[in-house]
Amino acid sequence: MTEQAEASKQRAEAAELELARLTVVRTAQLPDALASRLNGTTTDELTADAAELAGVISALVAAAAPPPPTATGRPPVGALRPAASAPAEPVEDTPEQISRLVWGK
Repeated sequence: MTEQAEASKQRAEAAELELARLTVVRTAQLPDALASRLNGTTTDELTADAAELAGVISALVAAAAPPPPTATGRPPVGALRPAASAPAEPVEDTPEQISRLVWGK
């Protein structure tokens, strides 16, 4: 009988902890799947861990967000240039051109 009482007490404590995790996750507006990831045994510990987790998630979302548009709502002109566009200055790559650059003749 004592063993059954002890097992019932352990199941009740586990259920209360799981309920506290779900309550904290919902309050922090996190997905329910993250409830099992929270660390702590009291509501205060779980709330602090949920706040830290929400901060990490917010930082990751902000880092992955595209840059804000310019005042006109369009991307900057530099972003519209094709990668194969001609450079602004001609390239000096023939031996004669290189020797003129080096020796000035």
